[in-house]
Amino acid sequence: PLMNDGKIDVVGGPIDNIYGIVFDAKSNPVLADPRMRQAIIHAIDRDLLVKALFAGQTTPANSFQLKTFGELYLPGFDKKRYDPELARKLIKEAGYKGEPIVWRIQPAYYTLEMTVTQAIAGMLKQAGLNVRIDVKENWTQVEAAGKDRILNNASFSAFFPDPSSQLWRRMKPGSFWDAEGYFPESPEYKRFCELGKVLDTEIDPSRRKAAWAEMLRLFDANPYACPLYTLPMIYAKQKNIEWQPGTQGSLDLSAANLRFK
Repeated sequence: PLMNDGKIDVVGGPIDNIYGIVFDAKSNPVLADPRMRQAIIHAIDRDLLVKALFAGQTTPANSFQLKTFGELYLPGFDKKRYDPELARKLIKEAGYKGEPIVWRIQPAYYTLEMTVTQAIAGMLKQAGLNVRIDVKENWTQVEAAGKDRILNNASFSAFFPDPSSQLWRRMKPGSFWDAEGYFPESPEYKRFCELGKVLDTEIDPSRRKAAWAEMLRLFDANPYACPLYTLPMIYAKQKNIEWQPGTQGSLDLSAANLRFK
């Protein structure tokens, strides 16, 4: 491996982007019940994914939060979600009868996308879900409307260190997934959107924090996406190069960040 090469440094790690799954809870009735989506969230062992597939080079994500949010990072909503017994209980309560749950993916748009998807599909099958991976060539095919658009892989970039730039940006009315018909109307989503406007416009930090906490609670009750882990970006560089990757996913090759020994 490169880490043992002697001439190469391996640098990088998690960036301000949470990798996850977005649910189409509208096009097919199989995920219409929030308990089915909650079950998927609780059936996934995020610690195992990070340890086995990424050698611990990133961090599990139990919510759509980043510590770079500062005072708006709420650790009470970031507790471990893996609970296969609860997942099976929720599936039974939802009355699931083994209907196919189609997971459309591209084989390699994201790092280890196929491997990660197969690993998670195995976890979901252990919980009792009939998951079928459907490999597509491009995003147009992955996101095409239809009853077999049920699960899609997705990333939730934070364009700046604030929740308004991440989960809310991706889930707000008029966002791609909303416009394309992924989200059914619900009291939780309606209130989530009202609070998102507070997050966007309020200047009082305490009110923004309260709004964000309530948004996370509502999203737990009726989730439209599942967090998995912080997306990692790993680089190999020669040891004679002094360079530090940032957390935004862009290459900063400016004179302030790049030197040659």
